[in-house]
Amino acid sequence: MLTLAPSSAPQAAGLIPLAHASAGPWLDIIAPYPLPAAYKPALDAPPPLSTRTGWHAKTPREFSASLVEILELSPAERETIRRRAKASVSERFGRDAFEKGWGESLQRLLARLESA
Repeated sequence: MLTLAPSSAPQAAGLIPLAHASAGPWLDIIAPYPLPAAYKPALDAPPPLSTRTGWHAKTPREFSASLVEILELSPAERETIRRRAKASVSERFGRDAFEKGWGESLQRLLARLESA
């Protein structure tokens, strides 16, 4: 399955996203997985298929070309990308990641309040 939606929900459901190359989907939601340390999105240099979790596009022509590329993937390639996309958003935006981030933020806040 393929979806055109600007959020991490399609990836969490195991869908292959094709999103506009702007804001969250462009900067960090539809990102390679595992995420390279020095990741910087670039339309002219998309991540290799081996790390892809979805596609970005800006123009109708780019959307069309990306859609063709996705549809031409083998079923095994599509399944691999679906699993990778799901793992990516689960690791970065899932409950465990939220709880960890919340706990760390709360600890920093409490430390600040104690030192004030």
